[in-house]
Amino acid sequence: MKQAWTEIYQASRDVLRITFVDPVRDGRPRPDQWPSGLRSAALISGILAALLVFVVAISGWLRSTDVLVQNANAVDVVVPGTTLPLLVVATLVAFALAMTAALHVVWWVRLFLLVVGGATIFTLDAPAMVTPVGVGVVIVGFVVLVVFTLIRSRRTYAWWELPVMLALTAAICLLPLTVLPTAAASSDWRVQVATTVIDSLQLLILPMIIVAGFAPAQVVITGAEAIANRPVSRGLFWTAFGVGVIGLGWSAYQNVNTAAEPLTPQALLATTAVVVGCVGVGVVLVNRSRLRMPPPAALPVAWSNWVNPVAVAMAAVLLFSWGFTAITILLLVTGHPELATALSTAFRDTWTSNLGTIWRGVLGVAALIGSWRLAAARRTAEAVVLGAFGVRTAFGLLSLLPGLDALAQAQPLLIGYAVAGVALGFTLVQVLRRRFDRGRATGVLTVVLIAAFFPYRNALSDPISAVLAVAPTAMLVVGLAWRLATEANITYTTSRSFPQPTRILLFLSSGLLAFASITMVTLTRGLGTAFDTSAWGEMGDIFLGEPLYLAGLIAAFWLMVRPHDRGEVVEQLSAEAYDPAAAASADAAMTWTPPAAAPTPPTAPPPPSPTPPTAPPPPSPTGPAPNSAGPTSWWPPPPPGPVG
Repeated sequence: MKQAWTEIYQASRDVLRITFVDPVRDGRPRPDQWPSGLRSAALISGILAALLVFVVAISGWLRSTDVLVQNANAVDVVVPGTTLPLLVVATLVAFALAMTAALHVVWWVRLFLLVVGGATIFTLDAPAMVTPVGVGVVIVGFVVLVVFTLIRSRRTYAWWELPVMLALTAAICLLPLTVLPTAAASSDWRVQVATTVIDSLQLLILPMIIVAGFAPAQVVITGAEAIANRPVSRGLFWTAFGVGVIGLGWSAYQNVNTAAEPLTPQALLATTAVVVGCVGVGVVLVNRSRLRMPPPAALPVAWSNWVNPVAVAMAAVLLFSWGFTAITILLLVTGHPELATALSTAFRDTWTSNLGTIWRGVLGVAALIGSWRLAAARRTAEAVVLGAFGVRTAFGLLSLLPGLDALAQAQPLLIGYAVAGVALGFTLVQVLRRRFDRGRATGVLTVVLIAAFFPYRNALSDPISAVLAVAPTAMLVVGLAWRLATEANITYTTSRSFPQPTRILLFLSSGLLAFASITMVTLTRGLGTAFDTSAWGEMGDIFLGEPLYLAGLIAAFWLMVRPHDRGEVVEQLSAEAYDPAAAASADAAMTWTPPAAAPTPPTAPPPPSPTPPTAPPPPSPTGPAPNSAGPTSWWPPPPPGPVG
């Protein structure tokens, strides 16, 4: 009994290490390797982020006991007054970090940050620009910022740039509102500062929020494969297998029979189409790469290399909004109000209906093309998960076509239950054939655990918030903290276009802004407001988490069908009798064999040895020695010895 508990303890420790400890160890921020000055910036940002998380935790108590301060531009947005100094300091520090990053970066990123910074400043100081003095002060302050940026862009990073930029941006943002007469003198300028900075810097916030929504799926895939792949005894393995099957049944009962949306034939058809599409794309990509399907544990690591650029591309849809807004303002200034109103109405209708779906569909087509190229480069894990993202988003685009709207009704949970059901049926067949070995058992248990865990991914990644039943926006805090703790490897390297200080500054700025945004929405209960980012976190779960979930199911199912290379002998779980020759023959029948590689050109023979070769021993008249490797003693045979 003691040995069984020891085995359970060791397996549980390994699972926790693989799921939570190793990702943090491999991707954590490393301030000891950062340039001078940035360690202090990281410390200040970390303290502010911790305070913001604490405010989120006590937001309900603050709203019930503190004085609520109203926003001048949105009367329904009220903030507890005690939290306003923290929000102002956090948003201004994040703004200064972003503007400091503009000093040493490729020109087009510098231009983008200056445009966004200018829009933030002029929007924030608009109440003070009611007099010529106010207009002049704001314009002169912004010109000083641009000149400082251009001067320092030709030099290397220096530690004092961030304090100077912080003082400069704080002066430009705060002095006009606090010293000059404003159009909204009766309102609290602190609410205006926090909401305007968060709203104007959405393109820095949203990629981090989107990626944070992907964190629960990453925990599910990594944890499921870690549990299934532990080298434990048969008794403990079968116990875990039975518990997993029972958990799968309970999960299916809770999420199918009691689902809010009824299970319709259209949903079944759409789900089947998504499964067929993902499996077909996965098989094509694996065959093109001429490698084995990667294990499920390799997929989160491979997808982590792509989630940040994909999240940036998804958030870039906001550029359409900015473009339409600029055109509308231009039409109003030039005296065409009717045309401006018509354009604004058309854009609002497009934005609220299909613009996001169309844009993600375009990204999905590009992802399918990219996955094909990655497979050709033998980067199979990246190709498979990027292909799943392409299928998921491309089906959304196809659902806009007449007669194909049912494709939008695919239910990802139903996909997992269907794949798990097929896997259990396959397991029964293999057990009856006495061919259910350790490799197949690992694959089927991984499928079962992924399908059982995925509906509860938020509770697994953030059990405290799930128990306390906090708002979905607050649950993003743990996902965001997880991404910051595991995805800092972008700050490890440097390049001429993106030096290491710039990477670190943008990493800190986007993370701090994301925490401030979550805190603002939680404090104001401002769902649906301009600074509400919770919907983007859900998009991260749908369009980054679900592709990883689908790719993990495919990889685990493939592991069950092809658990090992041809001829490899593994431990049996269904019977002691095992025929290696039959296993090799069965595996060869289900294996795609790539074409033979081109023969390598012959190389020159080595120079003759100065010592004369010795004569080989005479052959034994009775055949090979008892301990020698004969042709059928083991498979594969040992490599041949040197030729005499």
